[in-house]
Amino acid sequence: MSEGRRVRPQPNVLDRVSGRDLSFIRVDHQTRLQFGGFEIVIESPFHMTAPNGTEYNLDPGLRGRLGPVLDLYPDALVTATVDADASLRLRFASGATLEVPADYAFEAWHVNGPDGFLVVCETGGSGLAVWSSSDE
Repeated sequence: MSEGRRVRPQPNVLDRVSGRDLSFIRVDHQTRLQFGGFEIVIESPFHMTAPNGTEYNLDPGLRGRLGPVLDLYPDALVTATVDADASLRLRFASGATLEVPADYAFEAWHVNGPDGFLVVCETGGSGLAVWSSSDE
């Protein structure tokens, strides 16, 4: 795979993912949310606010505590945005939200999809690496 284009974090980089139904959730050493052909992979601690306002600090490495994430299914993703500090923000139709801040030691999150689409939060939140079919 070629090297991705390095870009500054921008709110609309994940517009292709917004508006899709959550197909399924997979938990291994990461937390994975599938939206049709797009997958959002969370690799570092993150924050979730449930539709009822309950807040959770979660970590993909502590799988036994990820139960609140499973309550997201079924739902639909209203928006997926990236803040200037490379934090990923997901807002669901139910009112639930997820926030994945950049990690200073690891790639905190990435999104992959059809046609070679890939967006990776770079270590430390310094930027994003972006691939798409037009990059090949």
